[in-house]
Amino acid sequence: MDDKRARILQVFIEEAHEIVDELDILMMRIEEGEDPSSLISEIFRGVHTLKGSANSFGFSRLGEFVHHFEDLLDECRDNIELFDKNTIELSFESITIIGNVLEYEINDINGLPDGYNEALEQIKNKLDLKNGNKTIPSENIKQNKDIEQSEDTEEEKADMNVIVENMTFQDFECNKKELKSLQKDSCEVIKKAIEDNKYLYNIQMIFDDDLYFRGHNQSVLFKLINQAGTIIETMWYYKKVPTLDFLDSEKNIIKKISLYIISDETTDMIEDIFEFTADEHEAKIHCFSKDENDKYFLNIKNEDEDKDEDKIEDSKETEKETETKPKKKDDKKLKKEIQNATKEIKKQASSFIRIESQKVDELFDSVGELVIAQSYIHQNEKIKALGDQEINQNVEALAKSTKLIQSKVMSLRMVAIKDTFFKMKRVARDTAKKTGKEINLVFSGEETEIDKTMIDALSDPLIHMVRNAIDHGLEKNEDREGLGKDKIGQILMSAYHKGGSIVIEIKDDGKGIDSKKIFEKAVQRGLCSEDAILDNKEIFDFLFNAGFSMAKEISDVSGRGVGLDVVKNSIEELKGKVEIDSTLGVGTSFKIILPLTLAIIDGMIVNVGDEIFIIPTLSVVESFRAKKDEINHIQDKGEFFNFRGEILPVLHLDKLMKLDCEQKNFSESTLICLEHEKGKFILRVDGLLGRQQVVVKTLGKFLTFIKEIAGGAILGSGEIALILNIEGIRADIDMEGIE
Repeated sequence: MDDKRARILQVFIEEAHEIVDELDILMMRIEEGEDPSSLISEIFRGVHTLKGSANSFGFSRLGEFVHHFEDLLDECRDNIELFDKNTIELSFESITIIGNVLEYEINDINGLPDGYNEALEQIKNKLDLKNGNKTIPSENIKQNKDIEQSEDTEEEKADMNVIVENMTFQDFECNKKELKSLQKDSCEVIKKAIEDNKYLYNIQMIFDDDLYFRGHNQSVLFKLINQAGTIIETMWYYKKVPTLDFLDSEKNIIKKISLYIISDETTDMIEDIFEFTADEHEAKIHCFSKDENDKYFLNIKNEDEDKDEDKIEDSKETEKETETKPKKKDDKKLKKEIQNATKEIKKQASSFIRIESQKVDELFDSVGELVIAQSYIHQNEKIKALGDQEINQNVEALAKSTKLIQSKVMSLRMVAIKDTFFKMKRVARDTAKKTGKEINLVFSGEETEIDKTMIDALSDPLIHMVRNAIDHGLEKNEDREGLGKDKIGQILMSAYHKGGSIVIEIKDDGKGIDSKKIFEKAVQRGLCSEDAILDNKEIFDFLFNAGFSMAKEISDVSGRGVGLDVVKNSIEELKGKVEIDSTLGVGTSFKIILPLTLAIIDGMIVNVGDEIFIIPTLSVVESFRAKKDEINHIQDKGEFFNFRGEILPVLHLDKLMKLDCEQKNFSESTLICLEHEKGKFILRVDGLLGRQQVVVKTLGKFLTFIKEIAGGAILGSGEIALILNIEGIRADIDMEGIE
């Protein structure tokens, strides 16, 4: 596959996944009670786009399935009563199969996904019942390779030839009536171009009725054609145009456009314009030969000599074109229309562009290096020693501009989590169907933005946690009623900022987690001793062990021992963690806590002796100095400070990091109040050196066991500083029991 086709295939794959996700959302809206009329049309358009693109790339299995599904949707558009509960269920199943068979096609997997033939048979049965035909069971569809090797029968070829002859021109013949209708000025332009060794082309574009359903915008073609050459004149062929009252905006009424262009480009280059923007039967390109140029433009006969011939040709052309009549537009008017259409396209496209994530990552890395370079200039002692006011102003302006650029580039990677949340609707629906439970899934904070790299990795963990909440968390309908609860189980998915983190919470109002049963299971598996004294948090953490499952039986949803351990590993790769909070009989809450971004942070630079550290400013509440007598000592508990009425534990960074350095007096030290979701605490350092945007650098696998360190950064001075992990430091407080 050449590079061009590979790039276009990649675009198709991305768009196909987006379409499948959108189909799920549209179907959920229908099931939730929205008017299906317009939504079915949207689903139809998405499926139609998939069909055209799939066939273009030879994805026969996908093309076969969506073709029949499209037919069913088309029938439902005309007769909304056909879209009953059974059809809705079949549509959900069909969308799942479309997603699965798409993966088969992309990864070149032989065979068919589960349920393919059964769903296809159901679709055909519904179409046959609608048309009053007897259902004839279809044979199982062959594997992809067999489909590609199959040949049409002679009867099928004959039928196809008839169709093509009605839509295209099998043997191109110059339309003499069109040539005679060319304006005199146009003929002069063509003649001069031919004498200058340019090519003359006639492009005939034939448009199907479903042109707009496939997302084609022919003004884009005009723009591309005009870039390849100069459009001289166009002929427009219309069907009978209905009045506005009867106009169907979804159907195309322009049957053909014939263009005459002059260009320096070869035929291959002109054909490339239509390679992926039009189907094979929709474009016919003819390059005039030398003989044709001589006959029609260079050696033009006298008008009287051609009079009789023109009459004969005109009568023949009139017979051929009784249903369509060419409409001619002059070049200036056409160009103006194309320019206006192009402006409109640009106006619409200006709100959204598609960029490869790799390019954004590369830009992000470059901005990171820019931040380091700017910091170096800002802190350079030689520049400061100059004492030049103008230089200092320019350095400050550079700092502001760099921060602005960094902020804008960071925003490119931040996307709302709502699309990921909405995908969970389908997951929740299918799980509820399998378990026979009624649920109500509610979202909160879905506009919360998160790093795109995290979004991509969050889908699988969230899917498992939603399934877990429905299958394990919620009671059966009859059990809920017996407990005095609403039989409809409630699941809340929320996202919000807290401190320097983003929290994603999945909360249910189910039966809660029985810590005693988990403890017993852990003892059976040898994860702890029977006399171990553990709190609920420590007991709940057993659920994250590989193969640990409380399900009594294996089902499609759970019980296989593959679950929360995978969730935990996925989240830890994102520098996050998962927490469980549960009350027996009330419900359970799973919290995913993630850093705001993985790349650049705003940091407070501090020092302890000669060592430099960075504290994320999102976690900083306040920095201050205190006298030693303001520190309270509690035996076996450590030091505490009364911060605005709150008694907070005090940690010494030098002791925490096991540094061998001389500690300053309390009056000379700086105390920093840090915020964490579990509570505030005080960190004692020697001093504050400033505030700086830093690029987070990983320290490698060898140092990942140091939980107090989140990474490293290169300062403007060229020094390397370690970034403190507030989460890890807070864990030290919990371990020491100095709450």
